[in-house]
Amino acid sequence: RIEEVSAPEGYTLSSAYVTVAVDTNTAYMIDPTSEDAIIEVEYENHPVKGELTIFKQGELLAGYDHDFQYELCGLKGVTFEVYAAENIYTADYQKDEAGNRLLEYAEGTLVTTITTDDSGLAVARNLPLGKYLVKEKNAPKGFVLNAASQEVNFEYADQNTAVIKESVTFSN
Repeated sequence: RIEEVSAPEGYTLSSAYVTVAVDTNTAYMIDPTSEDAIIEVEYENHPVKGELTIFKQGELLAGYDHDFQYELCGLKGVTFEVYAAENIYTADYQKDEAGNRLLEYAEGTLVTTITTDDSGLAVARNLPLGKYLVKEKNAPKGFVLNAASQEVNFEYADQNTAVIKESVTFSN
């Protein structure tokens, strides 16, 4: 039985194991140099991913009692753009012919666009680990566009944490 005890950096530990039978019915290859029998087993790890939650809130008129009363509420229909704030490389450390790590997103590249729901929340899932810049693209009617962008950083925690969660709040 083959079990993983330590995952590579940036990956989660797999709880699955592989059972190998070594007998006359097992398919094998012969190493050309040592002439040892080789049994090939495939084992898979999954890279840790980031999950970004954006909350957009603004003051909405709640009532009037000799003065206007406002309350802070989530705003629906606000679109956000998520950009790579740095070069983001593949988690597997693969390199091209020139020896450079394979690039998943170049710095400044638009990674995704998401829109808030009825409660003012928007979620981007399966983001590769790295730094991102979140910008508000449009504001709802009656509100001013929040021009301040926010940075989030998804950093590897450990081999048992499959999803790194970060959140940002934009207010009007």
